[in-house]
Amino acid sequence: MDGAVSNADLVMLGEAAKWLAEAGRIRDQLAKHDPGSVEHGRLIRSATAASSAANQILSKFPVTPRGRATLPAPFNSRPAPRVESRRPDAFDRSTVFARALGLSDPNFAPWYAALESEWHGAGNDGAPSVEYVREQWAQATEEE
Repeated sequence: MDGAVSNADLVMLGEAAKWLAEAGRIRDQLAKHDPGSVEHGRLIRSATAASSAANQILSKFPVTPRGRATLPAPFNSRPAPRVESRRPDAFDRSTVFARALGLSDPNFAPWYAALESEWHGAGNDGAPSVEYVREQWAQATEEE
């Protein structure tokens, strides 16, 4: 999509503008007639038809916020939503645990990756608790 409007698009957008103008003209005439009168009913049906015709044409173009959201930048005024591209790995979670435990030992991250692998290998879901990690870390550092 290069963002250019073709001649066929211009013709269709012009047609939609005519139908919107007609709906506006009919709306102005509605004020002159009593609700419930035959003429009022006829004008309501005419306004509905004109609006429907304009909407049908305009639905082919991204003129609503939802439609514009599908366009590439710079035609889309809304920034693209930020999507996590990957799940945090064990080293990312190890940093969280190290901070929670007040650790700065460089050996903690690889140790935690092995612990988490064992944790999941044992059929556990999620991440181990801080208490569990604290106990295991204490045991591991005592053995050294």
